[in-house]
This record gives sequence, C-alpha cells and structure tokens, in this order.
Amino acid sequence: MRRLLPTAVCREEGLQGAIGADKLFATETLAKPYMAWYFAAYHLGVATFTPWLPMRAVTADRPRLVGDPDLMARCARTLSRSVIRGSVGGAWETAGDVCYEWGFDPREISSMNVCIWHAQDDDMCPPEPGRWLADHYSARAGVQVDFRDGDEGCGHFTFCRGEYAMPETSMVAALLVLPAGNPEATVPCTRVRQRDRLGHDRQRRSAFGE
Repeated sequence: MRRLLPTAVCREEGLQGAIGADKLFATETLAKPYMAWYFAAYHLGVATFTPWLPMRAVTADRPRLVGDPDLMARCARTLSRSVIRGSVGGAWETAGDVCYEWGFDPREISSMNVCIWHAQDDDMCPPEPGRWLADHYSARAGVQVDFRDGDEGCGHFTFCRGEYAMPETSMVAALLVLPAGNPEATVPCTRVRQRDRLGHDRQRRSAFGE
C-alpha cells in the first residue's frame, strides 16, 4: 500500500489527511451545471497539455526522477493513455467523496500478511498515515508486516521505479515471502530471496504464470 487513508479515519485517529483534500469538491457539487468550468480546467491540465504539464508538476525539485528515463517514459505513456477516451471520467474521480471515502474501514482488514511501502519524502501523500498503518497491523498477533519508508529522493514515485518495478523485487514478490508465521517475514524480500531462492522462485513463477 502506498496511499492515503479515508478522511473519516484520519479525523478519528488525528492523522494528517490528503494534501488539499479539504479543497476537493464532492460529486454532488460537480454535478451542478455551473461546475462546467472545473471539467474544462481539468481537461486543459490532463489532456490538452499532457504529458508535459502533469510531468512538469510531478518532477518539480526531483532531479532523480528526471534522471530516470524509464520511469519518465512510463509516466508519459500512462498520462497520454489515461485520456484516450476523454478527461470527464478522470475529473469525476477527483471528487473528495470518491478519492477518500472507500466504503470500508482499513482498520478492519484481517489479512495476516501486509505490505506498506510509503516513502518518507512523499510530498503528495503524507507519510504519517503509512507509519500509522504499519504500527496498527504490527500490533496484531501473528500479522506479518513488510514496512518500507525509505528516502531515496523520488518522493511519491519511489516504489514505482528501479528494483521495485522488477517482478522479483516488487510488492507482489514481497507478499509471496510473507507466509503467516514466517520468522523471516520482517526481513526485506531481497534478503529472504537469497536465503530461500528456490522456494521463492517457484512461488514467483506460479504468481506470474511462468
């Protein structure tokens, strides 16, 4: 997980919510005729000037991102592909009650294996909720948590690049080496893979259909 918590949970737990979340319109407001300006402005930002404008925004003060041609190419392709069918759907998804009202409480998740990767220098999604989630699940008996909060100078995109983008060192791979009760569960997946390479590779091939 590398995301924010529902607004209600942040309020109850006293956590910092999404940056600018309190400024987002609700779907009820977006449905008003006078909100046509919002859809037009959104279209300009994510369709007319894509990928240049969004890329400029996400790479501001992030030289390591600019220096990663593979990540930049993937981001540009994703941004362009996201508006092939127009920008209206994306505009609706920015509504506050769509982004931050999930319809369930993450505190009630009962999984015994949890990965929470949230960079310390993420300036789009505050890292505090990530740390809180890790502590919340770690306090449960038998739950194995792989928590990573490195500061690699890539902010929000830390875990979308480099080794983390490779199947064998991705979050999926990390979950595969977190069986309930595994005493090595809190060890980063790269180290676990070195000690149990055969078993891990067998799991990976099965997971990825190899």
